Amino acid sequence: MEEEIRCFVCKEFYKEPVLLPCGHALCRACAVNLQIHVHEGDNVAGANDYQEADKASVSSETDSGVVCGSRPNSYAGTPAAPAYPAAVFSITCPLCSKLVYLDDNGAEGLPPFRVMRTIVERFGGVSGAPPAEEACQMCEGERRAAVVRCEQCSVRYCAGCRDAWHPTRGPLAQHELRALGTTCADHGCPPVLYCNTCLIPICQRCLGERHSPHETQPLNTAARAHKTELSQSLHQLSEQAKAMTEYIQRVKGSGDKINESCEELEKQINQSCAEVTRAVERRRDELIRAARNTRSQAVANMRSLTSHAAQKLREATALLHFSIEALKECDNAAFLQVGHILSARAQETATNLCSSLEPPPSPPALTLDTEPVIRTVKTMNFIECIRKLLPLLLAK
Repeated sequence: MEEEIRCFVCKEFYKEPVLLPCGHALCRACAVNLQIHVHEGDNVAGANDYQEADKASVSSETDSGVVCGSRPNSYAGTPAAPAYPAAVFSITCPLCSKLVYLDDNGAEGLPPFRVMRTIVERFGGVSGAPPAEEACQMCEGERRAAVVRCEQCSVRYCAGCRDAWHPTRGPLAQHELRALGTTCADHGCPPVLYCNTCLIPICQRCLGERHSPHETQPLNTAARAHKTELSQSLHQLSEQAKAMTEYIQRVKGSGDKINESCEELEKQINQSCAEVTRAVERRRDELIRAARNTRSQAVANMRSLTSHAAQKLREATALLHFSIEALKECDNAAFLQVGHILSARAQETATNLCSSLEPPPSPPALTLDTEPVIRTVKTMNFIECIRKLLPLLLAK
């Protein structure tokens, strides 16, 4: 799973991960370093893209490779209240090469990838200090992310400080501890609904202001549906990963058969050449070398297939484990930020995992032609035998 929780740019564990509209993640610092100012002549196109950003930015991911987003209240595919007059920054995703237009906030305005940060911290990676508005106010030294806020004390606590400084018994037992998580960027309220049109969590005020004509559903229902879809995709991916593991074992098993067959071929060559005169000893050595070359080629092919299959399996397993950890995310809004993306990736990976695999190589069907006797030994040509069987070997 480590491949999923390391930044593609800096190769380190994600620090303050942010989510691009294309569904890929970057460290916030890496995103800031990658952003560039949009030239004056490009602003016209950026403005038109923003005005059509209700859904055009979502479709453009597959049509043109250009995504327009990262406003203060949303990103690609979200209807914004005012249309920004021009894009100020742009980022080209280093993984999919899609262009993302950003407003004047730039990469600093990209939404935090909470699921990624939680998983990195869970597996011992260093995700970086949380933003000040999300940090525990009681930690000494390095601050950890707050998990609750006391409405009476107006103080945020991480899990450790909550247990140490705000016990659930005694005079503080009557205080209300509100769990912290994703909040609406426009109103600061916890999201309670999911907009199926814009594919974002929204609060009750958002519904009345900008999402009233859209199809919505309760946040818990949407999260449960997306988790169910992801679970089904992961089940299919798991089955394909199992098939890939079995394929690798078959390839390794075929290598043993190739070695046995080639060893038998060497023995046959030695036995046959022992019966002929000294004149054919040089020829015998040539035939042995040819047989060994055949084995080397077959073994090299087997190793190449094994390496290729193992790499695909590692990638699929990394996605599988990462997605399983994402399913454990308790913050439904944070999960919905990436749930449908992981589901699509899992389905695509499961579909393509075993589709391009070649069958395991078969042992070569070689033998030495001893029909010609000693008087015709100089006409024996093992090369001819290899040429006839080589296309058959490649086909297998």
